[in-house]
Amino acid sequence: MKELKDLTDAEKSVLIVSYFKLDKSLSCHQPKQKIFKGITNIKPNLRNRAFKSLVSNGFLREHPTKGNTTYNLTLKGLKAANQHIRDNFNNL
Repeated sequence: MKELKDLTDAEKSVLIVSYFKLDKSLSCHQPKQKIFKGITNIKPNLRNRAFKSLVSNGFLREHPTKGNTTYNLTLKGLKAANQHIRDNFNNL
């Protein structure tokens, strides 16, 4: 399983956008399409691979529902996003 230091730039970008789209919360669930609306600087196939990688490595959790599959942050994803923001954007 990957850790924050092992993630690619695309995976980190998707994680950070997911973090904000999911209201920095473990209980907020959103469909993939709503999360992807905030990601315009990454090619769609790379974005999809990064998203799948985050799900398979435990940063995001998939919730199949009756209508649409939703996703939420896991504790690992929340900690990783907080750490990445603290390391890279703390001095702004």
